[in-house]
Amino acid sequence: MTTTRTTPGLVRARRTAGLMTACGALLVGGLSAAPEARAVATEAEWELELDAYSYNPTTWDNCTIVGDESSEDGALEPGTLVSRSASGSFGITNPDDPTDTQTFSGAMASRWKVRDAEGSFRDYEFSSQGSLEGEAALGAASQCQTSVDVTSYGEAVGDVPAAGFLEMSLQTTQDMSAAMAFDQRGVGGASVSSGPGGLFKRSGGTGSVRAFVEAGEFFLYSYTELRAEIYHDEEGGMEMRRAADATSVAGTATGTLTFIEAGSPVAAASGSAKRYVALNARTCGNDKVVTKLKKKAKKAAKVTYTVNGERAKVVTKPKKGTVKLGGLDPAAEVSVKAAVKLTKGGTKTVTRSYVACTG
Repeated sequence: MTTTRTTPGLVRARRTAGLMTACGALLVGGLSAAPEARAVATEAEWELELDAYSYNPTTWDNCTIVGDESSEDGALEPGTLVSRSASGSFGITNPDDPTDTQTFSGAMASRWKVRDAEGSFRDYEFSSQGSLEGEAALGAASQCQTSVDVTSYGEAVGDVPAAGFLEMSLQTTQDMSAAMAFDQRGVGGASVSSGPGGLFKRSGGTGSVRAFVEAGEFFLYSYTELRAEIYHDEEGGMEMRRAADATSVAGTATGTLTFIEAGSPVAAASGSAKRYVALNARTCGNDKVVTKLKKKAKKAAKVTYTVNGERAKVVTKPKKGTVKLGGLDPAAEVSVKAAVKLTKGGTKTVTRSYVACTG
């Protein structure tokens, strides 16, 4: 899995490009410009394609392909789950040798969903799963170099309501390739990719990244590809995956992109001291975390607060009320822990983490 934080502008990759070509293009171009005015917080599109390409590297003539390439696309309305599939088969024949034939078949199903909340972008998710198989009648003697691809795309222009972070997560298995990227003009963005062309080769992988955004528009792109190939190597032999005269690939990909407002908790507070102490909000304007001693805190001898492992405050003879922890680094994530020492002995703790306030 490769993860980068960069300042890209996204671009719609060429439909027949491989994953790594697409990823490189994502980080240098620009998505189609957003409309000047939109009725919803997020405008998104999806596309699913199945295509085949074959040629003879000796004569540079195209091999004959019989089969139906397919392409389908449409709008992705916020709150609507779009689920589409593509399937088909192809027969390839070398015009110079009618016995030199290949067959390919396969399918992929993809899903996309984008959601808004209170007039702003909330999250985006996608998934793909599929398989492709190919066989050469002449095995290594075949002169046709063939590639069959099933690819899915998603792209969007969204609005975020306030400064915060966009968090991406991506997972692939087996031979599926995938990439996600987002960008905000003047601020930057991030990308995640995985698959046969990446670091994890054909074993898949997982990865995530979180990057800062200001309130306003950003650009989003997702891409998956499943490719089956029969091709010549540099020595003139035949390279085919999985079997002597055949190729078989399969895999899945899932990805999510979620907006997290600056200073938000990463998750709910955890620990046995929640009945004594509430770890509430991180307030970015004055760089504080607001905590509350509950009524039952009077049963404690003291409460010790730490921030990122460093002691921040000790409250002796605690009673119901608010405790504020200040002096925080606005550019840092914060982990707060409250250790409650009970008068009858024993210590209970509660912890909670918050994202940074600035990038």
